[in-house]
Amino acid sequence: MTALAAVVSLLAATCFALCAVAQHRAVGQMETTQAMNPRLILLLIRSPLWWAATAGDVAGFLLQAVALGLGAVALVQPLLVSGLLIAIPVSAAVNKRRPRRGELVGAGICCAGLAVFLAAGHPEPGRDSVPVWQGMILAAALAAVTVVLVLVAHRSRGRGRAIALAAAAGVLFGASAPLLRLVATRVDDPLLALTSWPLPVLIGTGLVGFLLSQNAFQAGELPGPLAMLTIIEPYVAVLVGLALLHEKLSTRPVDVVLLVVSTLAVTAGVIVVTRSRGNDAAPTHLPPLAVTATKASDTGTQAPGAARPVDAPGNR
Repeated sequence: MTALAAVVSLLAATCFALCAVAQHRAVGQMETTQAMNPRLILLLIRSPLWWAATAGDVAGFLLQAVALGLGAVALVQPLLVSGLLIAIPVSAAVNKRRPRRGELVGAGICCAGLAVFLAAGHPEPGRDSVPVWQGMILAAALAAVTVVLVLVAHRSRGRGRAIALAAAAGVLFGASAPLLRLVATRVDDPLLALTSWPLPVLIGTGLVGFLLSQNAFQAGELPGPLAMLTIIEPYVAVLVGLALLHEKLSTRPVDVVLLVVSTLAVTAGVIVVTRSRGNDAAPTHLPPLAVTATKASDTGTQAPGAARPVDAPGNR
């Protein structure tokens, strides 16, 4: 079951990576909006590419649910980091450039750290039900962290704004994984799954996280926000899995040391990716008018002819 969960997790990572590239390209051609502004979604629903990417996201989500039904959160979520190795070169190819050395090195460090984490952690599933009061504490904590990160994004521009929004989305997506496992393990009793507290909290965190991730992809080039989102998500998922679901990791001294080292390695890899030169640049696939509009919106002004979303060929 563990091996099957790992395979399904890698398939989900592939879906999420390809969809992130497509969504980044779609949102990059839209008028810049404030964080948590649902108007961005109203603009995006006009884009066929965004709809295709969203359908792929749904497929990835279903694969993730299957994997979480087969294995521990601490196994499934870290494997999603491997999507960086796919998303970075694909994003570079779509934008007609070569992957930057920092992006590739950082992604490689992340995945190497991931491999050590999984080898040393020996993650084991925990309980399949959680009291309502513990769920409410989780929801309140998520709301507080999200508000703080959105306020940071509101006061930032460029790469800083993208990374803050991606961190907020990563926190929500990470917490969604244990909730998804609670729902997935109750599929044999649909009435219980539909009426218990994890489902509405899962829907809320998922929708808000999705909106924040679209804002993050719009605010900067893909590698920076994607790396932040990709690594924050498993961190939060593992922590919530340990605290809420009582999942277990190896406590042998040598394994604990390897877990710490691997966590630091993954963090270092993300820092390398997010600091890779060019993350502040406007997306290279935008036409000149769109680049001007994006820069103008960052400074609080409006470029001539940029009063409405820029429609690129194919309305991507």
